[in-house]
Amino acid sequence: MSVTAVDRRSALVVVDLQKSVAGLPLAHPAEEVLARNAGLLAAFRRRRLPVVLVNVAGAPPGATTWE
Repeated sequence: MSVTAVDRRSALVVVDLQKSVAGLPLAHPAEEVLARNAGLLAAFRRRRLPVVLVNVAGAPPGATTWE
């Protein structure tokens, strides 16, 4: 799905795309998720719309390292 319009009342909320989370098994390939996210970030920033980056504290079940 491509973004064709961004509503001026919208904000983009990006949750947990740091290495340790993006490296986990995902429903879609990580490269695709990150590329789409980059496109959305660029579109929102071009329009000077709010972008919120969220990093959740804690580790996923079974994690032995956290970057």
